[in-house]
Amino acid sequence: MDFNCIPRRSFWLVSVVLLWSVGGCAGLGGQRVHADLSTPKSAALAYLTALQHADAKTAHATSAGSPDERQWVDALIAMIDGMRQFNDSLYSYSWPGVYQVHVDLHDALNALADEPVDLTQQGTARIQGEEAMVEPLRKDKGFTAKFQQTIWLLHDPKGWKVNLRKTYATNIPLDRIAEVTAHFRGYQRGGDAFRAAARDVRAGRFHSTMEAERALGERMKKTREGS
Repeated sequence: MDFNCIPRRSFWLVSVVLLWSVGGCAGLGGQRVHADLSTPKSAALAYLTALQHADAKTAHATSAGSPDERQWVDALIAMIDGMRQFNDSLYSYSWPGVYQVHVDLHDALNALADEPVDLTQQGTARIQGEEAMVEPLRKDKGFTAKFQQTIWLLHDPKGWKVNLRKTYATNIPLDRIAEVTAHFRGYQRGGDAFRAAARDVRAGRFHSTMEAERALGERMKKTREGS
């Protein structure tokens, strides 16, 4: 896919759709999140809030999975962190068109990182033995609602934790889990592309919104070609 051929607003929406199409970043330095593992809903919220704030340490502490499955968490955080960094880097400039980029990124981050917290807070938890599920509130309006997946949890001696495999790879056979991991590695590279573009913006290497978007588009294109 050639990202340079996508209308600007569609570009940001495509990023979100790709990230949620599947039904070591611990040093990112995000805001630390309090982790309450006493109930399924509080644990699900701690995990989602950790993703929202790029707090990899807490996201790992509130989830359970194999080493490969934990890479999925790092990939999600990389994308969210990268998008926020790119958005924040542009606030130093008043270029024509930059406001629309802020709007698009705000909408994408809301769907990807912020809305899941809100909808899960309003959702319903069900417990059956040592397993639980938290079903987010479903909205009838907006394109984002269908991307809010059920959060599955399991109980261990430390409390409730998000079951990564069941949450992100529901009904996918074990012999295909490597495909899911490869998919998430693409998101890791996408987050790295956003962060690299943000560094270039902060370094003053661009002189317009179009230059910054074009550079990001080229990086994202290479990410897709290398996936």
